[in-house]
Amino acid sequence: MMEKKGAFTRVFVLGVGPRAKAEAVRSHFSSVGEVTDVAVPKNRGLAFVGFKSPLDAKRAVAELDKTFLGGAKLQVRPAVDKEDATPVAAVPKKKKKRPSTTTKQGTPSTTTTTTTTKQRDASKRRDP
Repeated sequence: MMEKKGAFTRVFVLGVGPRAKAEAVRSHFSSVGEVTDVAVPKNRGLAFVGFKSPLDAKRAVAELDKTFLGGAKLQVRPAVDKEDATPVAAVPKKKKKRPSTTTKQGTPSTTTTTTTTKQRDASKRRDP
């Protein structure tokens, strides 16, 4: 049986507590449909849940997103296969423009000099 484009049977769950067990995740997600498998990598704060049908997976995203499991707020999203994922292009960092002290011809430009309070006070005390 060929799945429709955009149909998914697995969901990606963020916000899973560090001590969450696969059994607890399975129990939470079985409320929306038949769960086929659960993977909870250690100390990652995430889980993958597989469903028997795409309809159950869609229900999980719609009904279980922003619910709580063991005191942790979950984010439920459709899981994407690595083969189907589009790589995110690296965005080049913008270079910060530094003020130039020379002009295009290489001659020094005029720059303003700031004076400190001590310098200003010292210049006021001088006799004319």
